[in-house]
Amino acid sequence: MILAKESRSSSDDLEASMDVQVIYDRGVPVKGFDEIRSVLVSALASHGQMSDALKIYEEMKEAQCKLEPKAIICLIEKLQDEGDLHRLLYLLEQLNDLDHWVDASYRVITYCIRRDHFRSIVDLLKKLVDVYKYDEVAKEVLFDEVFCQIAEKDPINLQLGLDLLQEYKIAGLPYNILSYVRMYQALLALGDYKSAANILNKIPRDDIHVCSVVQACQAAYGTEFRKFFALV
Repeated sequence: MILAKESRSSSDDLEASMDVQVIYDRGVPVKGFDEIRSVLVSALASHGQMSDALKIYEEMKEAQCKLEPKAIICLIEKLQDEGDLHRLLYLLEQLNDLDHWVDASYRVITYCIRRDHFRSIVDLLKKLVDVYKYDEVAKEVLFDEVFCQIAEKDPINLQLGLDLLQEYKIAGLPYNILSYVRMYQALLALGDYKSAANILNKIPRDDIHVCSVVQACQAAYGTEFRKFFALV
């Protein structure tokens, strides 16, 4: 039997300290034991008790036990504030199920964008492109999401977006002019007209479809866009 004993202060605060004690019984199947400890890790991480959650996780690693995918994703989500990229990437490698790995990869990419971890963004995008090898729509959604997150970053790191586009060319990722257009649209929507103008200068005008999209963007945000340049 496994007992999880949690002692809290009288404040009822979910983030109050927990005293977690796990008692092992030989009669419990290994699979069931791993599932219970995985649930415990998720609960501790969700309540902000990361040191306890990681302690149990390390004990499981030493015992060569497997943490459930949902618990790993929970750790990845909750560890993002601690700034340990290597730990996040290690946890990501522990996921063998493709759906869970893709879910966790998006979370790690989000973290990398916030922390400007350029190389890791590119590495993960390469792996995701391989996953979506035959799904062009999924690849477009992926890159749209990445550039929207870059555009929404506060403060925005325009150079990160430009460097990433350049890296797409070098790495053979599915880069095209529409990547610039998507970033241009996101910047307009956010009201960063100076950065939008910088991106606009890099968009060629020899494609009628690209010009149509640019014109649609300007029509949607044109009034404020023109006001901005009237004041410059």
